[in-house]
Amino acid sequence: ESQSTDEGWTRYVFQKTKPLPTYLIAIATGPLDTVEMPGLGIPGRIVTPKGQTGLTAIAIQQTPPILRALEDWFGEPYPYEKLDYIAIPEYWPGAMEHPGAVTWASSILLLDPATASLAQRRLLAKVIAHELAHMWFGDKVTMEWWDDLWLNESFADWMGDKIAGEVFPELRMDLEVIRDAQSVMASDSRPTAAAIRRPVESTDTLLQDVGVQYNKGKAVLGMFEAWIGPEVFRKGVLDYIAANAWGNATADDLWKALDAASEGKVSRPLATFTDQPGLPIVAVEPLGEGRVRLTQRRFGSEGVELTVQTWGVPVALRYAAGGEAATRVVLLNTKTADIELGAHDGWVYPKAEGRGYYRWQAPDEALARLTREAPTILSDAERMDLVGNLSALLGAGVLDGGRYLAALQGLAADPEPMVVGAVLDSLGQVRGPFVPGDLEDEYAAYLRQALRPALDGIGLLPREGESETATLVRPRLLLWLGDNGQDPDIRRFAEE
Repeated sequence: ESQSTDEGWTRYVFQKTKPLPTYLIAIATGPLDTVEMPGLGIPGRIVTPKGQTGLTAIAIQQTPPILRALEDWFGEPYPYEKLDYIAIPEYWPGAMEHPGAVTWASSILLLDPATASLAQRRLLAKVIAHELAHMWFGDKVTMEWWDDLWLNESFADWMGDKIAGEVFPELRMDLEVIRDAQSVMASDSRPTAAAIRRPVESTDTLLQDVGVQYNKGKAVLGMFEAWIGPEVFRKGVLDYIAANAWGNATADDLWKALDAASEGKVSRPLATFTDQPGLPIVAVEPLGEGRVRLTQRRFGSEGVELTVQTWGVPVALRYAAGGEAATRVVLLNTKTADIELGAHDGWVYPKAEGRGYYRWQAPDEALARLTREAPTILSDAERMDLVGNLSALLGAGVLDGGRYLAALQGLAADPEPMVVGAVLDSLGQVRGPFVPGDLEDEYAAYLRQALRPALDGIGLLPREGESETATLVRPRLLLWLGDNGQDPDIRRFAEE
């Protein structure tokens, strides 16, 4: 605000700070350098340990378009007067959304433009968008108590992925979101699963099961946004922000705003996902004459006893009717319901675009067809979801190992490299239970047969103009084929 000098001392008077959440206070000191971050509409800098400003170029390039996209979505300018990024060596949280002074792990923020991989660039864009989304979700409006931490983290992660994917479509955040959901669904199927909202009575347990708030929370939000429509969902969220600006909020405040925007449709089914642990599996049974029966139950591994629960599940059914793809979303809030789809071409995919926080099950013949014809009838996102869902059905005792490995082999040469990466993730899960020492040679032969077509399609070396996801999956294929697959050609290539 002002400065004055008297008897060799300079006095700085700062403007009054806007209200801050009490846990978001930061002081950074040390031998530091700064570099300007232009193009933001407000003053911006990156603060680094001494001598490391040469590693800031990627963050400087990514931040302005991400911030502009967030301002467009929220319909207002960034809510603070300046923006600093502060790089900290060995900073275990990764990043933290202190208003106007975001703290970062140096390993995420500071990248060498000459050597930064797609994975590093994607992580940086994702975290920039996440932390800047927090300026609204968490900073301008913060939760009243830690049981509603999801109001900060679920929304910031959902919005961060959405914006990063919008600004940098080549990063394929739409597929990364599905991969994150598959990961958290695996842990959420256990009897020890925790709810997104849970009582917090001690500060010692604030971050217990925090991954549920991130990956499960954002998948649930994306599912409900797709159900009621992006503009209706956006209106409810913006009304929630406006009503609680510069103060504290609870889930009830969000329910009120979303219900006002959606004519009362959202809060009750959404609460079944935030307030209950675990997740549902939805079975789709053809009844003939264009009708299907949907049945839900709590999903878990074979032999595990789980509490009986019911959710309000927006089930997104995609199917072909007269050669055209159609989608219908129905709310399954009872154990079972019969749905009229009308005439269709014999296949139904139970999770359109892979969006939704539920597992699904189809009759053997239908599942076999979906797997066999996946490259021609399913989108990239649906094929990514299909791979993860097959792994879940194996763990639940619904799918036997032979059919599972055959299905993975059929999906391993997928034209989208990130789907191939999902197949590799699934193969990693089965090596322990399926491959004792005396079967390693047979396993290696299977891997060569399954994975070599994928590598042949991508190529041993980078090609001009290839997708960044191809660049990302190539080293994983080389490692799998050269190590577990014992492929002599790959080993010779590695030696050379």
